[in-house]
Amino acid sequence: KTQKKPALSYDCFLKDPMVVIASPQRKLSQESGVIIWKNEKPVIDVRALKNEKFIYPKKDNQCRQIIDALLAQNDILYPDEYLTNNQFQTIQALVSANLGIGIIPRSYVTKAIPIEIFEIPDCFEAFWECCIATRKNYRLNYIEERFGEIVKECCIHMGQETKV
Repeated sequence: KTQKKPALSYDCFLKDPMVVIASPQRKLSQESGVIIWKNEKPVIDVRALKNEKFIYPKKDNQCRQIIDALLAQNDILYPDEYLTNNQFQTIQALVSANLGIGIIPRSYVTKAIPIEIFEIPDCFEAFWECCIATRKNYRLNYIEERFGEIVKECCIHMGQETKV
């Protein structure tokens, strides 16, 4: 049963975009028509991934809902689900070993693992938002407000560090 008046308020303060990752050995960036350069960053044509093997989170992972919606918007309805794993660092390691490609939140990209990173066009809204949820009409006390400020500062700082 859906609520007529949501019981929560959301303070969304950071968008964490999904990115496509591939092994440098895969040479995806060299394929004709796959990559568009925008602001000196490689942006991928998601439709070009139709025949790729995917390594991505399991179905119960919230990121997977965003990934499945993105692929469906690009007519990739039954992707080749080669491997699934809920550990983003493991996904990157498998991608780096050239076992398939992945789609993960940019904030989870580990610079220590050699992968190519491709932006997804903004029009697909492939991101998740970092939010603080509170009960509607509830006034936070000082400690709760300060905690929220610290979380925002840390997340925003983390988001700035992981920009590729």
